[in-house]
Amino acid sequence: MKFLIFADSHRSIQNMIDAIEKNSYDCIVHLGDSIDDIEKIEKYRLISYDKTVYKISGNNDYVHFNAIKDIILNIKNKKILLTHGHNYGVKYGYNRLVSYANEINADIVLFGHTHFQDAFEKNNSLFLNPGSIGYSGTYVLLNVTENEINYQLLTV
Repeated sequence: MKFLIFADSHRSIQNMIDAIEKNSYDCIVHLGDSIDDIEKIEKYRLISYDKTVYKISGNNDYVHFNAIKDIILNIKNKKILLTHGHNYGVKYGYNRLVSYANEINADIVLFGHTHFQDAFEKNNSLFLNPGSIGYSGTYVLLNVTENEINYQLLTV
């Protein structure tokens, strides 16, 4: 399954549109801070109906105050945590997020909030931060199969 992963669009949708148009994917993930941006793209049918969209609220998603804060997916025998990251203090370090990933036995952790693209492995978990699609045009393309996990850190 191929994931197109965005975070921190902050009212700027053109970079997401460009990434959507130039990549093949099975689903889109928006990890918060202006999730209404991805909803606009859905509304204007820039995402095919057969594509799944996962949305997590971030610390700036005031309109979506009651939106989902974390999602745990089980795909291709991999446990994937989707979170914005602010509830784990990721701007000040990754210890709390790493602890939680370890607690739930996550294979992959997708998070945002810092606005900086990042990828690292810790305690058998892969951590991916797409950075800010709105400010710097960065995103991640993740491919998960039964046998492997591949990703690309990309810029529009």
